[in-house]
Amino acid sequence: MRSWPFWHTWFSWKQPIRKLRIIKGNIKSFWQRGKNGFAVSDTWDTSHYLAVIIPKMLRTIAEKGMGYPWYSNPEDWKNTLISIAEDFEYYNMDTDKLNKYAEEYNNSLYTNTKDFLDNINNPDALRKELFDRWYEEEKKVTEEQRVRLRNALEKLTEIYDDLWD
Repeated sequence: MRSWPFWHTWFSWKQPIRKLRIIKGNIKSFWQRGKNGFAVSDTWDTSHYLAVIIPKMLRTIAEKGMGYPWYSNPEDWKNTLISIAEDFEYYNMDTDKLNKYAEEYNNSLYTNTKDFLDNINNPDALRKELFDRWYEEEKKVTEEQRVRLRNALEKLTEIYDDLWD
């Protein structure tokens, strides 16, 4: 029996069909956004979608906006919008980028095969201390993300009626 090379499974005749499905999905999402203002795929993770869209909109208003509210000046208004955008972007960041123990912990998960097989019967002994450090830091990072999101939402509700250009 002939064995096929690994790359054959990825570059087979099915690949163009997969690409066509992706293109079809992108066109469908584009059409839905034009018709409804959002695509059905955007609702699969609405919090992520909003955390991506809102900072982009706020930065656009801050950089290209012509107006500002009567109670503010242009520089303060721009700083407020950028501050809110930064908080949303921080919330949307991958926790592995913010957790100082993430790289070390993730590398320990993929040690060489010999170490893995030697410790497969006792996985807790292999990385218990590292997991504990990573987990504690992960809780801190996640809480910081939630605090910054709450601050961004509070600031956004205060200026919501003034988001015009």
